Amino acid sequence: MQAGRYAEAEKIFRTLVKQQPSFAPWHANLGLALHSQKRYAEAIPPLERALKLGGDARLAQVLAVDYVQTKRWADAAPLLEKQRKFRDAAHAWWQARQYDKARPLYERLEQDFADQPEFNFEYGDLLARVDGAEAALPYLEKAESLLPARAALGKAYVELSRWADAIPHLESAAPADPDLLLPLSRAYKETGRAAEAERALSEYKKRQRP
Repeated sequence: MQAGRYAEAEKIFRTLVKQQPSFAPWHANLGLALHSQKRYAEAIPPLERALKLGGDARLAQVLAVDYVQTKRWADAAPLLEKQRKFRDAAHAWWQARQYDKARPLYERLEQDFADQPEFNFEYGDLLARVDGAEAALPYLEKAESLLPARAALGKAYVELSRWADAIPHLESAAPADPDLLLPLSRAYKETGRAAEAERALSEYKKRQRP
């Protein structure tokens, strides 16, 4: 392990785990050897086992990274909170769509991250889903430099019948997300741009075909 020969270390630790399956350090080191090879999904079970057997609590920091790398957000979030990594925990709860757990963290962090587009987009997206477009708008507007935020902002404007405001945001985001062609078509129609509305609707239907 110290020499960076992680694959060879892995083989040895696998043997040791078989010999002493209740010895936490062997599971821990097997997990660390796999983690060091960026085999994050494979690292999770031995790290979990090591912690269950009473291994070093610092292993939870590595385990949290592995959960994030494998997009196991709901597993990562509580570990990140325990480590007082509140911004990362908020992101993980948001990714897990557990908004009731994410929201108190965003509220707590808002003052410190008020100028960061990623934070505003995530919080705005959360609010749009929980409280509606009106509550989300101030945050999404501060994040409009991000393409996903422009998509969310366009949809929020549509929800609020602010058709003209919606159009430029939906136009910029639609190439990456064809589903936005449908609200864009409606926004065109509501602002009297009938030909463009028909073209957007036709393109939307075309993209929906298998």
